[in-house]
Amino acid sequence: MKNIFKKEKDRNILDIRTRGQNTVFIIVFILFTLYALSLIVPFIWLFMSSLKKPFEFIRSDVFALPEQPQFVNFITAFKELKYKKVGFFRMVFNSLWMTIGSNLIYLICSSMTSYCIAKYKFKGRNFLYALTIFLMVFPISGSLAADVKLRINLNIYDSPLQLVVCAGGFGSAFLILYAFFQGVSWHYAEAAMIDGASHDFVFWKIMMPQVMPAFLTLFITSFIGGWNDYMTSIVYYPSFPTLAAGLYLYESSMESQSNYPVYFAGLFISMIPIFAIFIAFQDTIMTSVSIGGLKG
Repeated sequence: MKNIFKKEKDRNILDIRTRGQNTVFIIVFILFTLYALSLIVPFIWLFMSSLKKPFEFIRSDVFALPEQPQFVNFITAFKELKYKKVGFFRMVFNSLWMTIGSNLIYLICSSMTSYCIAKYKFKGRNFLYALTIFLMVFPISGSLAADVKLRINLNIYDSPLQLVVCAGGFGSAFLILYAFFQGVSWHYAEAAMIDGASHDFVFWKIMMPQVMPAFLTLFITSFIGGWNDYMTSIVYYPSFPTLAAGLYLYESSMESQSNYPVYFAGLFISMIPIFAIFIAFQDTIMTSVSIGGLKG
């Protein structure tokens, strides 16, 4: 019965539209379909190219199907994709601890900072908020040399201890979480404090669960960006190459080998965790965007 009413409602909506509106709708639909295909086709091409032989990839049409699929290229990728003595699985491990650790530290510190500035009144809170927006105008690449020098002087360069540098508390995540905390009623905290709850208890047990959808969304998007980041590993962690850094360095040293199918196989393997995370948490991301918190 619900399907009958739904079909009738859709038919009435189509009848209300004018011919011009229907034409615009069809054009927009076609454009978005072409845009979606433009995003999917490169991944299909990457997978098909990873199944070719090196000579076949160079000589044949780049869009041609593989004559005999070489699934062995994926096994070869695990063996050949390495940087110095660091193998494939070690690079995956470095990607995990580096990406998860840096994002967790950064987001937790940003949550604490945004919560204090959003919910507690003190002198300078508006200045800190304005200063955060002002500092985001400057490119971070200009301070790269000074940042490396600072880590060397602190004796944390090329060490997992560099993760403490991520405890900044400001940035784009601060602005988004600040907007979410502004939308949370302070009456929850007042009711808990009347019953004897401490400020730490209010933050961790009452306020953080309220903004957890935004926190998870920021963590997922930051994880995707960190997983694909290769410059951070090359510049700050030369002894701990990540998978993205290993693939980048393998491509740079591939001029004499020209074994692009193995390189493409490694790229395809590196994208599997990203696809899995996005598919698993796409509802969380879309919900956080639609409820308005990420719009500021």
